[in-house]
Amino acid sequence: MKALFMLALVTVSSALFAQETHDLTVDKCFKKAKRYYSQNAQPSDVPREIQLDQILPAKELLKDLTGKSIASFNEDKLIYRATGSYHSGYFIDLVVVDLKTCLGEEIINIYSE
Repeated sequence: MKALFMLALVTVSSALFAQETHDLTVDKCFKKAKRYYSQNAQPSDVPREIQLDQILPAKELLKDLTGKSIASFNEDKLIYRATGSYHSGYFIDLVVVDLKTCLGEEIINIYSE
């Protein structure tokens, strides 16, 4: 019984550590993603907004607003959703960031008006 309790405690501790480490990685990557987007995105008349949209597991399909598949990657990625406006036209971009290095890889426009 004691061994079972210890195993459960180790499992819970490992899961909490993994989640905490994961959260720190996401927090660390946010600043780099925001900088990458501000340096490489199309112009915007208003301050751009950027926030974490999803953590995309390797080989899973990235989809646009309509559910259409637009990309797939060999490694896990952080996907940030960014918005802005230019000459009264609203746009939405997805910023693809490497989960391990926090380096921005590409900007995919999924909506423009």
